Amino acid sequence: AAIGKHLGLPTQAYMALSDSKSLDAQAGAESFGSALLAALAGINSVSGPGMLDYVMLFSLPKLIFDNEICGQIQ
Repeated sequence: AAIGKHLGLPTQAYMALSDSKSLDAQAGAESFGSALLAALAGINSVSGPGMLDYVMLFSLPKLIFDNEICGQIQ
């Protein structure tokens, strides 16, 4: 992210991925942790919200949850 900022380029990262197979406390903790790190690093664009079981499952409720997390962190 630092190189992208220095060069004036947008930065992108995967975040909000979870190893959990359902929207539970583990999924919330992993999503929050990765979203916070992405925000602190200055990432401009993220991929991965709504993903569970490390990209094997997509969950619309988790997508909404991840959107709320990103909104709170900004």
